[in-house]
Amino acid sequence: MCVGGVGKERYSQPYFVGCLQDVEVDSKIIVPEKLSSDSTMNMKPGCRKKDWCQNNPCQNRGKCLDLWLNYKCECFRPYVGSNCSKELIPGRFGHEDTKGYALFIIDDDLGEEVNISMFIRTRKRNGLLFALKNSSAQYLQIRLDSGKIIVQSYLSKALSGDHYTSDSDLHFITVNIGRNRMKLTQSGQMVSHMHIHPIKVQAGDLAYIGGLPDQLKSTSDSSYFKGCIQDLRINNKSFEFYPNGVLMESYSNRTLVNVTSGCIGDNTCKLNPCLNGGLCASIWDDFVCTCPPNTSGKMCDQVKWCQLGPCPSNSQCHLLSDGFDCISNATFKGEKSMLTFRGNGKIVRDLINITFSLRTRNSNAILLHAEKEHDFITIGIKQCHLIFMMQSGNSLDTLSMLSLTGVSDGLWHNVILYMTDPLLHSSRWQMEIDKQEATVTSTVTNGNMNFLAEGTDIYLGGGGPEIRGSLAGCLNTVKLGGISLPYFESADIHINKPQQEQFIKISSNTVLIGCPRSNICASNPCRNNGRCEDMVGYYQCNCLSGWTGLNCEVNINECQSNPCVHGNCTDKVSAYKCICAPGFTGTRCETNRNDCHNHKCANGARCIDGINGYSCSCPTNFIGRFCEYPRLSTTLCIDEKKNWTWTCYNGGNCTDKKNVRCNCPLGFSGSR
Repeated sequence: MCVGGVGKERYSQPYFVGCLQDVEVDSKIIVPEKLSSDSTMNMKPGCRKKDWCQNNPCQNRGKCLDLWLNYKCECFRPYVGSNCSKELIPGRFGHEDTKGYALFIIDDDLGEEVNISMFIRTRKRNGLLFALKNSSAQYLQIRLDSGKIIVQSYLSKALSGDHYTSDSDLHFITVNIGRNRMKLTQSGQMVSHMHIHPIKVQAGDLAYIGGLPDQLKSTSDSSYFKGCIQDLRINNKSFEFYPNGVLMESYSNRTLVNVTSGCIGDNTCKLNPCLNGGLCASIWDDFVCTCPPNTSGKMCDQVKWCQLGPCPSNSQCHLLSDGFDCISNATFKGEKSMLTFRGNGKIVRDLINITFSLRTRNSNAILLHAEKEHDFITIGIKQCHLIFMMQSGNSLDTLSMLSLTGVSDGLWHNVILYMTDPLLHSSRWQMEIDKQEATVTSTVTNGNMNFLAEGTDIYLGGGGPEIRGSLAGCLNTVKLGGISLPYFESADIHINKPQQEQFIKISSNTVLIGCPRSNICASNPCRNNGRCEDMVGYYQCNCLSGWTGLNCEVNINECQSNPCVHGNCTDKVSAYKCICAPGFTGTRCETNRNDCHNHKCANGARCIDGINGYSCSCPTNFIGRFCEYPRLSTTLCIDEKKNWTWTCYNGGNCTDKKNVRCNCPLGFSGSR
């Protein structure tokens, strides 16, 4: 009788390992000490046992099995060896963007029951993981498509997983194939299954890993894999890229093309991908940038422009994907405030919408106008309603839309004009005001506003130099296709705008930045009894007669026109006073005074008026300033012999002596 085992020549089962106690044969206790050495083998008295697993000999979370005389480790993949201390070496595919693959020859018949499992690690969304090919066709393929596992067998539909695996983490995938079924398991969880046409794996078939040779590529599904594949097995038989010294069943006939040992990441910092002074640190097949202040983004390419304070203090900085805008309200005061803009020649986007905010009391005005050849656009106010007119593209009809509600109430109104189908060459347009449900849609179609992108003057706040009806009111920053019409000059902004697409202000006119409060007349800014009128955004003083200036603070100089014809002007409030020169009278000293009134011309003399005086035209027989003296007789002396004449005046008589002379009466003298 044998206890604990029999000879190998009799039975192939393993020997018993352990303790036996109280063994009786025919009611007789068999005591080990009484057995001869010839009848025992590897047996000891007593039952002392060593705890082989007490010191946790199995590494890497391996499970220790106490076998009484020794122990055994059950290893978690990808670890192997007696103590689970050895890790199967990964194959690195696509290191530093090389193209590679591995080829193994199947050396045994696996039949129709196949289990394929592997660890993968990648950041690439697409690539071939594993393919089986016989002499006639490729009949099984496991690949990545948009980061998800796709399994496809010959003449069957593709089986798709729903777990994203292109995240650089290690993922364990298993594909089980039976006679008419296929099942995909990821990280121990069955995610998909389906019925398939049977396939059979036979000796001589080829297993491609990570890619296919160029001559075998037929579709984009066969793109090269970039990442690591580890512990790839088929029916528990290993595809070892690089042996690690542990004996295990594996396929040895292999060809490696650009497959490196280990799972080393690329040196992603060698090309200095971090912009704007960012510091690069490599992580597995990727990089991380430590960005300086005021920058962000994976490559520090997104500058936080607004944190640099580029805009004037009376505006707000609005961050864009490629730069920034300085947003503000602006007050327009008629033609002198009208601005002109033009595209910078670098606008490539389609201009398919307009956005702005408006505040005014104008019942009729033009807000924006531009034209180029047959194309034009006009936005204005007509009888207190917003009007939008445009002709663009090949349309023969002019688009015209009028708002349902008025906008001339002195309140802010937000306006959006946009193409309903921007991808079409010609589309209806829609008008939306203050996000109201009731919108206005055009009855005709028109194109976009791309004719504004280059070489077209865009007038804001009016219709141009030849069109009257400019805006009196406020506008927020107007945007055409998302590109703003800036109110500020380049010199006003502390940093040059980095964005490529811009509209540039080309006019020298300036507008008042901001839009003052609605009760702007509350402070009574108009002086000298002027009447204040709220024009929305600014006020206007209607001055009483005699006053002018913004606040009626200037007394009009009525003397500036020189109203006094013959005199000096003295200015008064809404009046003037003329101080006339002697001889003139009237409000403007325009009348020569009649100095003959109460004149002193005597003896019937005629008074002749002069300037500030008069003269007397005396009768023949009177003389003097006032003709007050009678005129005396005149004596005419003639000597025919001597041929001379001589006249003596005022009663004088001629004498004919040696020299002719006059004898003057008393009171007169002189030769005559």
